[in-house]
Amino acid sequence: TAEALEDLLEAIRKNEVRKKKQAESGLDVLTYFVQCHLADAGVPESVEISRKVAAAFAGHPNWRSSEAEQRELRQQITFALAASQDEFDADRLAATVDNLLSVLLREAR
Repeated sequence: TAEALEDLLEAIRKNEVRKKKQAESGLDVLTYFVQCHLADAGVPESVEISRKVAAAFAGHPNWRSSEAEQRELRQQITFALAASQDEFDADRLAATVDNLLSVLLREAR
């Protein structure tokens, strides 16, 4: 029980740090999440790209329930990432986009 409580307190501390960093960044929750995800994946210019990605999400509000919107969204995210890199690994790019969308789909449930 003590270990579970300590894990819970650590998760709360991490969440508070995340909230503080997000507020300091001036980014909304989705844009900040995408920026962190891209930065963790080693994507350069993650702040600028995250803004483009967030705009793509805003343009496809039904992406969770519409396969057509999800395809278009995936394409826009892929193009935003590819345009930011002189050279890119197509497999790594696809994996980054897949991972981002799967995390957001999982969190929406």
